[in-house]
Amino acid sequence: MPFRCPVCDQETIRARDKWASNSFAPVTCSNCRAEVYASSRLTALWRIAEALLVTLVVLLAFVSGQPATLVIALVFVLILEVLRVMLVPLVKLERVGGGFR
Repeated sequence: MPFRCPVCDQETIRARDKWASNSFAPVTCSNCRAEVYASSRLTALWRIAEALLVTLVVLLAFVSGQPATLVIALVFVLILEVLRVMLVPLVKLERVGGGFR
């Protein structure tokens, strides 16, 4: 399932590339050659929430003595990563001075 480039609006970004993208390693659109990446702020917030949720599930596994709960934590991570790829928007990389914006 390809994602739309925010610059040319063509479905040229692969899910794997979007998942791995960030402002230091953007994806290049094969149509317009724009460098794009998954929004850093939203990705960071998403991963913080993901880490908190998984930490709670792992603590629950140790407290309850149910190792199967660790499998639930892994499933949570997989589901949340799929949702992150689906929901976090791609943005165009803009170089400002010597840095990025």
